Amino acid sequence: MKSIPFFIIGTKRGGTTLLRMMLNSHPHLAVPSESHFLLPMFKTVPVLQPLDIAGQKKVRELILKGGRFDTWNITEDELLVLFDSFAEEINLHDIIDALFRLEAQKMGKERWGDKTPEYLGIIDGLNLVFPEAKFIFLVRDGRDVIHSLKAKGWEGWSVFQRGRYWSKGVKDMLKFHRNNQSGSMLIKYEDLVLNPENTLEQLCQFLDEPYSPQMLEYHMDYEKNITEVEKNNNIHTKLGRLPSNTDIQKWKKQGHALQVFLAESVMHKELTAMGYELSYYNPIQPLHQLQGLCYQVFNFFNGGLFFVYHRVFGKKIRKLISTT
Repeated sequence: MKSIPFFIIGTKRGGTTLLRMMLNSHPHLAVPSESHFLLPMFKTVPVLQPLDIAGQKKVRELILKGGRFDTWNITEDELLVLFDSFAEEINLHDIIDALFRLEAQKMGKERWGDKTPEYLGIIDGLNLVFPEAKFIFLVRDGRDVIHSLKAKGWEGWSVFQRGRYWSKGVKDMLKFHRNNQSGSMLIKYEDLVLNPENTLEQLCQFLDEPYSPQMLEYHMDYEKNITEVEKNNNIHTKLGRLPSNTDIQKWKKQGHALQVFLAESVMHKELTAMGYELSYYNPIQPLHQLQGLCYQVFNFFNGGLFFVYHRVFGKKIRKLISTT
């Protein structure tokens, strides 16, 4: 069991970095900085077929250029040595496993995991390549997520787009969890914040690892576990302390009633499925249903216009239009 990898899956601004920090503080577990290179790899490399020398070279190039390998502890020379040690044919599973194991060794750990929010879109692919892996799904209240996404300018420019992003992600996580309950665990960010010790104990049990109090000391040296880009852009501003109840339900203080209503109209099914109580939108109220439908239709139409505008018109034409 100790060699079985695990994947932390969740939306952006959903608390996955906090969980990564906690697990990274466990004496056995290594969760490197976000990899990202599996995305182009899964699109361009046959994931289940043995890879010859040319295929291995392609994978090596994608690791170097298609992700964030430069934030890892492995040097490019060490990567070349690793690939030189492979047989003439090797499958993608063993290549990735060997790479992550080497990074884990660099971190003085025995077992590796990954936390890359973009992998939310390739859960089935991860499971296909790593059928033995454990999946940890972390879900945060979508109303807090879209507020945080807005602050960073991520996942669109509207409540509708950010709400759709969160809802789709949660829907995909719930679908996988229902079909693979023995190999996945569903955690709410709010439980991790309000009751971290009990939540981490359950998580360690799921991973078949002993609980370590060190996981709650992640904040003591958190800066060594985040990248320079994250530091320079103040992407994670709360990791230097333990989480508190001020980190949840921010939308109640910072969100306007209309914005929350619109957000709930988009996300109400997934919010309800995760046990979050709706505050403004009533899904069985006909007037609310009509308002929600009109809002979504308008945004689908608006999104289509935005897509056409950016795909059809070049930058020069768009600049000319915006100045006339």
